[in-house]
Amino acid sequence: MASGPREHSQSGQLLGQAVTVRFTPVAYHWSYGDGSARSTPGPGVSWKASGLSAFAKTSTSHVFTARGSYPVTVAVEYAAQYRFAGDGWRAIPGTLSLTSGAVTVTVKAVKTVLVGGTCDEKPSAPGCSL
Repeated sequence: MASGPREHSQSGQLLGQAVTVRFTPVAYHWSYGDGSARSTPGPGVSWKASGLSAFAKTSTSHVFTARGSYPVTVAVEYAAQYRFAGDGWRAIPGTLSLTSGAVTVTVKAVKTVLVGGTCDEKPSAPGCSL
């Protein structure tokens, strides 16, 4: 998710003075739709961007244990600061959480396979497609 949530600001006028509010993502709360959840400090990245092989475990990985369709969501938690009339930044107490729309993940098969490495490393191992 290289193009995920990032810091952003909104500027305007208040009482005739310039004001800017800055929102910074500080946590990501994943709900996998099967009763499992996880919080991470970052949004996650592709395997390629992380330098890991495909299907390697990452901070946002999840293993579904049953077939079905699952609504997966992520809530991004933002901290906020404001700057008024050219003064320095001041923290706004608390955080703001915004939840994504659900993405449906469909699990067609669930199986345990014993391999001596990943399927990228050993494509002919049992359970790996050639």
